[in-house]
Amino acid sequence: GSQLLLPFPWPTLTDAQNEGLVKQRALTKTFDFEVLSLDPDQLMYIIFDILSDFNHLQVFKINPDTLRNFIGTVRNAYCSNPYHNWHHACDVTQTVYAFLTYGDGAKYLEPIEVFSLLLGAICHDLEHPGVNNAFLVTTGADLSLLYNDRSVLENHHCAQAFRIFKDPHINVLA
Repeated sequence: GSQLLLPFPWPTLTDAQNEGLVKQRALTKTFDFEVLSLDPDQLMYIIFDILSDFNHLQVFKINPDTLRNFIGTVRNAYCSNPYHNWHHACDVTQTVYAFLTYGDGAKYLEPIEVFSLLLGAICHDLEHPGVNNAFLVTTGADLSLLYNDRSVLENHHCAQAFRIFKDPHINVLA
């Protein structure tokens, strides 16, 4: 089975990192945001901003430290493969956020639906190994056996999200 990775300390940004972050923060609610212009530490700040928008911290009584722990744990649960990595998760999350804000999508949803969409976006490819379901099934990979050859990666990503939510220091749903 997979092992839950504990978060590392919240990163402190250098002056240069802060300068780059300021420019992209202004674009977070648009489709002009450039995820690849930011490093993984800067992206943690962007994701914190996104997940705490819509007054989510107040509405759902989420401790900011719990949200930081959640973000650090999710970041650690992404593998460093060429595509399904932390940058990809942040790109998908920011795009969903742009649809909710710039595209006004949030006005049609309840707060729990908005928060759920954002959590689903950031967790959607947790521990993605960089290969597809057909490869896992054909090679008889352990993940394929665990999920009985059915929607192997989708089941795994979802299971990993629920593993994260089990820890009260990380669970933003508690």
